Amino acid sequence: MAQAVERNSTPAPSNGTGFSPLSSLFRDPALRRAFERAERDDGAAFAVPAPKPAPISGGALKVLEDA
Repeated sequence: MAQAVERNSTPAPSNGTGFSPLSSLFRDPALRRAFERAERDDGAAFAVPAPKPAPISGGALKVLEDA
């Protein structure tokens, strides 16, 4: 026999976009806190910047200018 899944009786808070944050789906406090931190992250997390393309100069630049 299938076991009934217990649901929260209160609706999850909306983040202003009409959607509930993912953190509201978790009961494990550590997992919920991790998702809450990610949801309010200001974007200052470590990231590797995209490489800059090499500058075009010389004959290749002339070919592109004439095209």
